[in-house]
Amino acid sequence: MNKRIILSSLENIAESFENNKEILLANTINLIMTKIAEKDEDCPEPTQDIKLNLKNRQKAINEHGYGPADPSQPNDKFWKKKMDMWKVDELSEVKNMLCGNCAAFDITTKTLNCIE
Repeated sequence: MNKRIILSSLENIAESFENNKEILLANTINLIMTKIAEKDEDCPEPTQDIKLNLKNRQKAINEHGYGPADPSQPNDKFWKKKMDMWKVDELSEVKNMLCGNCAAFDITTKTLNCIE
């Protein structure tokens, strides 16, 4: 669902609560709306737009050898190619070179909250 539609719906609900003297509920909804709006401003666009995220992922696969989709599955062909590319001697060593433990991979709390 579009965020604008969600925010508009929440605004209507908050207004309804205000009209019925349910100020605490209206304030709670207004706080949620603020957090949703702030999240949009603070988060990288690919964390909020699945089509852009998938486009970027495909580009990383095509241009930079990103992958495999599931590192826990056997995929010796993929890993042997990485061994040559990264000039690593041991298959076990290259299999431990994953996005989640790479310095370039952003797993900060802020980014994980954006992905949520």
